Amino acid sequence: MTTLVLCCGFENLPQLLAGETGEVRAVQSPVPAYSLAAQGQALLFAQAPSTKVALARAVTLLLKTHPVTRLICLGCAGALSLEPEPGAIAIGGDALQYDVDFVGLGYPAATVPHTGASVFACDKSLITAAQSAAAALELKCHVGRFVSADRFLACDTQRHNLRAAFLADFADTESGSAGELAAAHDLPFAIIKGVSNFANYRADADHPLYRAKACELAFHVCIEGLTKPI
Repeated sequence: MTTLVLCCGFENLPQLLAGETGEVRAVQSPVPAYSLAAQGQALLFAQAPSTKVALARAVTLLLKTHPVTRLICLGCAGALSLEPEPGAIAIGGDALQYDVDFVGLGYPAATVPHTGASVFACDKSLITAAQSAAAALELKCHVGRFVSADRFLACDTQRHNLRAAFLADFADTESGSAGELAAAHDLPFAIIKGVSNFANYRADADHPLYRAKACELAFHVCIEGLTKPI
């Protein structure tokens, strides 16, 4: 049984994996992917594309060739409020895609028509594992709602609008899509992201500076949470 870890925005995934105790090997895959066997856990880390169509294609092909039983979305995110600050860990409670818009056809905002769902919940046991891992690593963590779209968010007005419309806490490009894929395949799902920036007017400048560190922190929380007892 394998946990599929979608690594979004990582620039140094092989180097991070090389620092872990366990057997790491490259895997033939539609995207760069590596398996890690550690503490009796089989983890498949895939360098995930951030757009919906490319992500869906990669995940679908990986599920056909590996016995995946859980799906984790890993990477960095922007905070929609001024709390938490960059360097904290954002753990998903649930996720939605705010750029899915079929309101003109009678569907509520963010609803995926063929599913009838808009919000995709994260697995409670995986949330607990991530919280415990962040605490063990002495990192601040916050559980909240992710909103996703095929675009980078760097706008105060839109940040406020998303918080008001969806009671959202974090923004990224892929967690909502990953949640939809997990639900379609009946897989327990989790989101673990490092906060790289506030999703405001400074995001374009701050995101490149702090993205790598945010992804690294999320990676370590994932390893701690999935390979060690809660």
